[in-house]
This record gives sequence, structure tokens and C-alpha cells, in this order.
Amino acid sequence: SILIPMLGLIGLCFLFGYGLASLEGPGELESNNQLIVDYIEKYRKVDNFLTTIERGYDGCIRQYLSSDEEYKQRVGLEDFVSYCTQTAKTTVRKEVEQMKLEEGEATEFSFDWMKCYVNEETGSSMTWEQRANVYFKWLDSYEAIKTGYMNEGKSEPEAHNLALTEADGSEDCFVNVAGGATFWFTIMTTIGYGNTAPATNEGRLLVYFMGFLSILLFSAVMGHAGSVLLTIVDDWFNRVGLKRLTQGIVAAIFWLIVLLLWMLLIATIYWLYAKGHFGQYIKLDEYGFLLDDAYWYAFISVTTIGFGDYYLAHDTVRPRDMFYNPLIMLMGFVILANFLLKFSELFIDSMKSNAATLDNNMKSLVVVTDQNQHSIYMARELQALRDEAAMEEQKEEEEKKDMPQSTMYDLSGREKNNNDSKVSFMYDLSGSQKNITGSFKNDPSEANDQDDLSYGPLHEVHEDGVSFDNTDQS
Repeated sequence: SILIPMLGLIGLCFLFGYGLASLEGPGELESNNQLIVDYIEKYRKVDNFLTTIERGYDGCIRQYLSSDEEYKQRVGLEDFVSYCTQTAKTTVRKEVEQMKLEEGEATEFSFDWMKCYVNEETGSSMTWEQRANVYFKWLDSYEAIKTGYMNEGKSEPEAHNLALTEADGSEDCFVNVAGGATFWFTIMTTIGYGNTAPATNEGRLLVYFMGFLSILLFSAVMGHAGSVLLTIVDDWFNRVGLKRLTQGIVAAIFWLIVLLLWMLLIATIYWLYAKGHFGQYIKLDEYGFLLDDAYWYAFISVTTIGFGDYYLAHDTVRPRDMFYNPLIMLMGFVILANFLLKFSELFIDSMKSNAATLDNNMKSLVVVTDQNQHSIYMARELQALRDEAAMEEQKEEEEKKDMPQSTMYDLSGREKNNNDSKVSFMYDLSGSQKNITGSFKNDPSEANDQDDLSYGPLHEVHEDGVSFDNTDQS
């Protein structure tokens, strides 16, 4: 469930890597041949410069020797030669400066898509070995073509120019399948070291479509492999009583440690790989390539950062290298995915816990808010009632101020029909008609209509009674 899909991805790298290398290879060979042509032309100019200077000095010396004795006595040989060769030296100096500018713009040979030499002992192909092989093959081709044209009667410059355009040093070159597969692996995993890139439209179209498809397949396989590995490991932990390693921060720390150790394994293999390929030529520690640099390579590869300062050079990769380097890298991706999964679960659980706490706080706040709102409502209602009562009282006070005043007098102690009952009267001193009415206050159960008393307009009020206009009662 894990190994077979990974091997399928590696096979996919071989398939599309071969196709991409086949598309990009001819352009690479043409570029290398042009570099050789530029190199030959540059040093041909150097030969011409030397020839010009030699001829200049020889001619000047002969010219001086052929001059008369009088001139020789006036001008020494050294001064004459220095002056005579000034033009030749100026011309050569200008040409040398131009060569320096051109040399600064020159590019290096590349063997990313094609291999032009294989070391029989190591099976590897170093860049300088391939460059030397292509260069000497090109020289052999150049000399053969030039000799052929000269034998046909063409002049040396014409034969030279024709040989430059027709010479080819890629006779022993073939498609670099391992290099193409390595590059496709960086596409599929999105590492992208940036050490090379497709230059042809056909190669870019292949990356557009098949590269995107490879990324989708890589994501699916890594997701499946990660799920299977995580299920196996968690199940084993549960069986042996290490359930704590299956969840929470403990699980995240465990997978992080596994990831760091796995990157150490990748770094060790990469360092041994470099030692096996370059150790016979240089001492890696003196060159500055140490194990910490290899670990840096492992980190930028597994995390797909891919800065490009360290990478697998396409021209040094052998087909057999593609069956262990990519495999351990793919396992690194699986371990990284499991660590990220455990970390995300820890983060999500923490967020859920915080969300639950926040929800409870919000509910409590809502209850308190409701209670506060109810209290505020009741207080507002009570205040409204108070305001209404106050307004009523104020209204009554204003009405009392506007109404005439009334006075209550208690006219008690009067006798009627020789009874001891008291009679109380209310009389009104307001208005134009000063009337007095009253009622006989006897036992309420014995009250009758005759108990009601009514008198006419009030005439005069005394301390011991009142008098009316229409009666003498008091």
C-alpha cells in the first residue's frame, strides 16, 4: 500500500523524464558545440595576435637593417622597433580587451539532458569529463572536415569557416534518462531547485500538462501512504499500551522527532553520494562540503523549499541512484505529512476547546445581559409609573390651584327630635350661591331619606352657627 505506489511515481519520473530529456537534449548539444566554436575562434584570434606581433617585430628589424648608416647612428634599434611596432601593439591590445568582454558573457557547458561520457570504473559522468570528451571529439571532427575541404582545393580560411559550422563533438552523446527522471522528480514533488529548466516550447508544454498531472498523482499517493502508515503506527501504539503517542501534543512531538531523524538519514546518504562521486577528485571537507550542508539539503528538499544551493546534479546521477534517493525522499514527505496532520489535530482541538469556552462565556453573558435588560426594563417601567403618578399629582395640584377653595366646618352637637345624635354639615363658601347641605349622622342602619337636610343660600357665619337667607335656623 505504500511502497508500490511510490515505485510507480519513480517509474513515472523515468517515463516523462526521458521524454523531456529527448526534447531538450538537441538544443543542449547545439549550445555546447557553439561554445566550442566560440572557444576556437577566441584562441584563433590569440594565434593571429601572436603572428601579427611576430611579423611586426620581424618587419621592423628588417626595415631598420635596410636603412642607411646615418639613420642608424641617429636612431637606435630599440627606439626604432618600439616606434615601429606601436600600431601592431595597439591593434592587439584592442582585440584582447574585446576578448575579455566576450569571455565574461560566455556560458558553461551543460549536460543536464544528454550524457557524452561515462566513467567505466564509477559509472558516473562528471561535467569536466564530459566537457573534455566533447571538446576533443569536436576537434577531431573539425580537423577532418577542414582537411577534406582543403583537399578539394578550398583555401584555408574558407575551409576553416566551413569546418566551424559542420564540426560536431556529440558523437558519443545519448539521452540522460537518469538526469531527466531527477528533474521530473523535482517537478512532481514541487521542490524545484532551479538549477535548470526546459528551454523548448515542446518541453514546456510537456511540463504544463504532464507535470500538473504528476503533481496530482503525487499528492494522492502521499495522502494515501501517510494515512496507511499513520493507521499502522497508531494501531501498534494502542496494542502496546502507548496510546498517549497517538494523540495530542505527545503525538506531534513524536512525529517531529521521527522527521528530524529521517532528514538526518537523507543527509547521510546525500553526503555519501557526494563522496562517492567527487571523493576521488577532491576532499569534501577541504572543499567545504560537510554533514551540516548535507542536512541543509535534506531540509530544503523534504520541506520542498528547494533553494538550489545544494541539489542532485543531473549529469552525475546514475539510473540506479533513482531507486534509493527518490524513495527515501518520498518517505520523508510521508513522515512530514503525518507530523503536520498530528499538529493540525492538536491545533484544531485547541481551537475547539477555546471555542467551547468562548461559547459558554457568551451564553453566560447572554443570560446576564437578559437579566440586566429585564432589570432595566422593570426599572424603566417603575420609573414610568412614578413619572405618571408625579404627573397626576402635578396635574391635581394645578387643578386645585385653578379651582375655588372649599372649607369644611364641623357643625356637630346639634339636637334633632330630642335625640343625642350629632349632625354634620358641609357648606360651600365658593361661587356666587353660597349653599349649605348636610346629612344627619345617625346610626347608618337607621338612616332614611328624612335624615337628609338641605338649606338655602348661606347668609352669615358665626362662631356658634350659620344663618341663611330664607330661614332662621342656625
